[in-house]
Amino acid sequence: VPAAPIPSHESQLTTSHKSRPLSDPRRRRPQPRPHDARDPSGGMPRGRDEPATVRVYTVCDESKYLIVRNVPSLGCGDELGTLFSSYGPLEECKPMDAEDCEEYTDVFFIKFSQLSNAR
Repeated sequence: VPAAPIPSHESQLTTSHKSRPLSDPRRRRPQPRPHDARDPSGGMPRGRDEPATVRVYTVCDESKYLIVRNVPSLGCGDELGTLFSSYGPLEECKPMDAEDCEEYTDVFFIKFSQLSNAR
């Protein structure tokens, strides 16, 4: 006596989810996110009800040191020190020789005497 054929809906229950028809509600496929769901600032994706991501800076992120890049190599280090001293007294303003930089530009190290002046 030949075995009775298994109905098609029962055979789908025993097979993997990849062989299920696309209309089967048990087959889960990732849905693409709408383009406007991503934060325009390039942050993490967010839903419509979630607030925008905010970057927070703490006191640990602040320093009285500044590194100024892409200063033309025309011997204007003294002028740079005068310019930054308008924000407060400087302890140091010197070129950084070991720093990698583009041709014909310099990198300067500036140290303010107070943290509040470097802000």
